[in-house]
Amino acid sequence: MLTETPNTERPAGTTPAADLLSDLLHAVRISGSVWWKWGMGAPFAICATGRDSVERLLNCGRTRQITAFHMIAEGRCTIDRPGFPGTELAQGDIVMLPFGDYHELRNGDAPLVSAVDLVEAHAKEEGVVASIRHGGDGERTVIVCGFVHSGDLFFNPVFKTLPSLIVEHTASESVTTLLASTVRQLLNEVDSRRPGSREMLGRMMEMLFFEMLRRYAERLPSGSVGWLGALADPIAGRALQHIHAAPMRDWTVEQLAAEVGTSRSVLADRFKAILGQPPMQYLAGWRLQLASTMLRDGSRSIAEIACEVGYESEAAFNRAFKRHLGVPPGAWRETQPGMQVLSA
Repeated sequence: MLTETPNTERPAGTTPAADLLSDLLHAVRISGSVWWKWGMGAPFAICATGRDSVERLLNCGRTRQITAFHMIAEGRCTIDRPGFPGTELAQGDIVMLPFGDYHELRNGDAPLVSAVDLVEAHAKEEGVVASIRHGGDGERTVIVCGFVHSGDLFFNPVFKTLPSLIVEHTASESVTTLLASTVRQLLNEVDSRRPGSREMLGRMMEMLFFEMLRRYAERLPSGSVGWLGALADPIAGRALQHIHAAPMRDWTVEQLAAEVGTSRSVLADRFKAILGQPPMQYLAGWRLQLASTMLRDGSRSIAEIACEVGYESEAAFNRAFKRHLGVPPGAWRETQPGMQVLSA
């Protein structure tokens, strides 16, 4: 569960479980955007062909992760995805495709048309969201499409065990729930297109993404594997709390096990079974993720960053960074857009 444990039960110096997801998503630089509002009449059938097409349409460059969202603002339709049964969607429903995979949206019997072709065929409209019209003269369906993306290339453990399709039905929820109110505000902002809407919509998409992940984690059964499953595990979850609270500490598995209150072998076995890697490998990835965030900020030297994330020397940090990303940290920082490069 992503609920904070009482202070009386929390070991000193750890990051609360409720904050670990925030910690991770902040470090991997999640960005949100809303791009299209589809007004479609039955019958219609459109398909999204995958991440490569979305990257081209958004002109966002090659990214590691693109998550697509569909919010049903009006009407109804069915979403079909290989490996999943067709799911009926209605007003207020939210679809999240964590990997931007192929899927189809339809209402009635109509030839399947590529969403990419429809977008490219429409002249770009002025404003925050492009409106696209398609389909017949029957029942009207309005869908708002948004995206969350990240350019980070090496540390994104949240996504590894997510399904390729997650659906939330919010129509029956109280309007005060975070998910329902976020969707309502987002749809209102799409329609109003006021000054500052682009930034506002981006922030709302990030909030929507966070809440969808949090809900998914809360529904996971006990014993689930993966990063989200680890949050509820009394051993792996507590180890993550200590690592995130003090990544610069010169951890060993023995020291981490002592802080968690278990044996070295139990921690090593449990951590690897749930997260798919040993604790020290996870620590190395998390340190480099934090280092990449600092490198982008441009306010610290490479030697300072090496020290802050727990490396004994700049040379050791350079070796680790190059081993994981193929280039030294200084060269990597020079490739970041708009970066003012400091000397090492």
